[in-house]
Amino acid sequence: MMTDGAEFHKAMQPYYEMYITADHRLFRDGVEGFEMSNFVECVFNCDDRFAKWMANKDIIEVTEKWIESKGLREYLKILQRLVDSDYKTDWGALEDKVADRLGLLDVYGDNVSNEYFCILYGFVSIMSAPLPYEERLTLFGRFCDNWNFMKHMYSVMLGRMVGLGLQNFVQVANNVKTSPNYHPHLHLIYAAMKERIGELCPNLDSYEKMSSQLKDIENKIKSTPQETTLELLCEILFPDNFRPMLDKHRYKPYNELQETVKRLEESLKDQDEKIKVQVRIAADEIKKAFEESSVSIDDIEKQLLGINPETAFNIYYELNTLLAGNRAWSNNTERIRIKILEKREQHEAKMPMPISDEKEKEIVDQLMPIFCNLEENVWNFMRKIRNAKSSAITAEVNELVEKGVVNKQSCHKDLWTVLHNNKLYKPSLSNWNQQIK
Repeated sequence: MMTDGAEFHKAMQPYYEMYITADHRLFRDGVEGFEMSNFVECVFNCDDRFAKWMANKDIIEVTEKWIESKGLREYLKILQRLVDSDYKTDWGALEDKVADRLGLLDVYGDNVSNEYFCILYGFVSIMSAPLPYEERLTLFGRFCDNWNFMKHMYSVMLGRMVGLGLQNFVQVANNVKTSPNYHPHLHLIYAAMKERIGELCPNLDSYEKMSSQLKDIENKIKSTPQETTLELLCEILFPDNFRPMLDKHRYKPYNELQETVKRLEESLKDQDEKIKVQVRIAADEIKKAFEESSVSIDDIEKQLLGINPETAFNIYYELNTLLAGNRAWSNNTERIRIKILEKREQHEAKMPMPISDEKEKEIVDQLMPIFCNLEENVWNFMRKIRNAKSSAITAEVNELVEKGVVNKQSCHKDLWTVLHNNKLYKPSLSNWNQQIK
């Protein structure tokens, strides 16, 4: 580049024009096209005069050119360079123009147009915010880095799809719920959906489905650390109602819940110590009674098998230590231990089986063909049968078969195999077939 770069800047202007208008000659397919567009991009990122040159361009027309070409990455690169250069313009006038365009898109727009003009509106909002340059730079970086999530936020806040190939807002909720990358920011979209559920889901069926999705999102929030890095960004993008809405519906942050869990754990430790003391007292009293011949081995066994198996095992363990060397006890201790362990296993078998998110998704994938590949129906089914009794599961399946939700040809062995192998339904196949119509 020449000493002050003025002549080189002038020479590059035709190529800048081609870049900002998505000219196919610069962005043609193939290595040569990529190399040319990449070269121009590198140059304007180093050219201090680029932002001043852009001040004479209609950024709305630039946006429309990129809507036609659908080159989101390059469009964001242009805006990023303007942010880097601390680009100046009449922000109030530009905001009004973009807002007018978004108003028209509410009636005539499509997914792609909505997406680009929401990005432009975000750019204008960040650049016109009364913030230091460095903070605007950071915020726009977060805006671009998290655009896939922000599309969902925009969709909910505007009440129409923005860059999402989805049909309804129940699908939007399911999308953020099942995408781990979005989980650190779920509290933001949860608050928006909670506040606007009536507008987003005007009929009873969609309202109930959204309520169910929100319950699932609540559980994700409880178990996932929530980040605050996008809160200021959302306040700037949605200045009228975001902060009150978030404060109203904010779910407890993960770290607060962790503190609660920690206090609970400490409380349980205290309780555990108290239980251990009680166990030792109970074992000591049984030992004395046994040695004084006021109770028999059979009486001890009967009492131990009549209480909670975990407590019974703890008392047995303590008692076994106290009666070490007693011949009568030694002759029977193994039999009693086995019976207590059998009862404990039976008790544990009746307890709900925890399922991790990864395992649940794996089961859903296995069930998809049986549910005609409709994922939402599978998740609804999983939610209803988790920890349900066997009879309740088969009753639910019969109802879904009747409604045509479950493939009738797959409702016997295929469905039983998935549920049985994943320990959701424990009885045999013959038992299953007797229950399924």
